[in-house]
Amino acid sequence: MLCIGIWEETPLIGRFITPYAAKIGAAALQVSTRAQCSGQTFDLLVVAPAVKWQRGTAEIRCKGLLLSGTSAALARRIHADYVVSYGTSAKDSITFSSLERGELLFTLQRELVTLSGTVVERQELCLPFSGVLAPLPFLSVAGALLLMGLPPDELPAFFI
Repeated sequence: MLCIGIWEETPLIGRFITPYAAKIGAAALQVSTRAQCSGQTFDLLVVAPAVKWQRGTAEIRCKGLLLSGTSAALARRIHADYVVSYGTSAKDSITFSSLERGELLFTLQRELVTLSGTVVERQELCLPFSGVLAPLPFLSVAGALLLMGLPPDELPAFFI
């Protein structure tokens, strides 16, 4: 069984990721501190944009790490096989090129490999954007869903 970790101080993105994890038969573990990650090896660890590094001795391990491109210090302290970043920088794998009138133009700037090994090609998708999530948490949810295997053409329906 796949184990998806969702690290955020206040539950928000987990409310969107956890139902899809259950749908694919994965366990979703909501954590709010570094210590809660101790002893876990996540197949995917999704880190909310507001999470900052916390002092302590807990070692964090994961196969895939999805986090904000501004969290480089955090990325260096987590043992991950691969890292995917989201944000507004040209260096981020997941970003958006416009946001207006209830639509976000989601941009996948590099190929992604899902947890099952399927390759998701570079592309842009027009996604409904209600404002329930701010843009960066929205990108983290969309990225997590793609990495868990949601086909890109089904992503718009997820946000309606």
